[in-house]
Amino acid sequence: MGDVIMALAKLTDVQKLALDCYNKKIEKFSHEGKEIMAEDALRNEILGLVGGNWDYYSYQENKHKVFRLISEVLTVKMNELTQESFADFCEVRDYALGDRVEFTVKNTDLFKVSNIADGKNSTRRQRLLGKKVPTVAYKMAVAIYEEFDRFIAGRIDFRELVDRAAASFQHEIAMQIANAIQTAYTNTHENLKVSSTYSDAELRKLIAKVKGATGQEVVIYGTPTALGHVEGAAALATLDDKRNYGYTKIFDGVQMLELPQTYNVEADEFGIKDDVLLVLPVGEKIVKLGFEGDLMTIENTDGTVRDDQQIEFFMQRKMHLGVLVASRFGAYEIV
Repeated sequence: MGDVIMALAKLTDVQKLALDCYNKKIEKFSHEGKEIMAEDALRNEILGLVGGNWDYYSYQENKHKVFRLISEVLTVKMNELTQESFADFCEVRDYALGDRVEFTVKNTDLFKVSNIADGKNSTRRQRLLGKKVPTVAYKMAVAIYEEFDRFIAGRIDFRELVDRAAASFQHEIAMQIANAIQTAYTNTHENLKVSSTYSDAELRKLIAKVKGATGQEVVIYGTPTALGHVEGAAALATLDDKRNYGYTKIFDGVQMLELPQTYNVEADEFGIKDDVLLVLPVGEKIVKLGFEGDLMTIENTDGTVRDDQQIEFFMQRKMHLGVLVASRFGAYEIV
């Protein structure tokens, strides 16, 4: 939260207006005795940045002013959304561009290895050196040129523009997290594996084993489908959870945490297996995610020229990702 507050403190008046429009903190205000809609005021400010007229040439002359506005506002919003989406199992931190991105493990007896994603659908394992978690950086980018044209024309509002861009980034982050977790938690001790039709009794037994092996309380991880197999006591609270979330939030006093599921259309594959429950010791958030520097807005540099002369630019941000692998964990494969 401190990173978000610091970012907010750096915003210019135009950037604050853009962020307030997104958060709907202001919908209209008075200017020179007239009531103006905040969205219209923001459009006017952006048009002012490019000389009063939104066309190819005015954009080329003033594009970096527009880039700065987009980057600053979306950096703040992206940080907030990432915290909200993955806070249960993911430690998210902000770093200045060029800083060494490191995370510290509190208990190296419980977590021995970090699984590192490189952004190319592959991972590697690396032993923890001291208490530092190694990560690998890669860049994410999404195109929003068409949406920005529509915003300037008044056909969509700024909130919709930000939501579309943020949703694209969040999906990419979820895919990388899912890939890293799936490849990290594949092998465990034979005595900490269960492969059977679902049974509350078997899950209780596995929980007891992991508690006994680690000396720690535990938490259950799984996709919504996997967690939906868990029945638990037929209490009213359990039934409410099932109805509202599709799965039980608490099983015999043990917290159940949802992992983000993704789907690859071309390969017809889900990111995380829907038939596996992971029982891990409590004590660390297993995913470590660091943003290095603010989001950057850049032009298309692939050498092609659009026939329609539409302005084309991308948003890009550098991300570091690592996954802690517990030295002892349970895996329940539901068949």
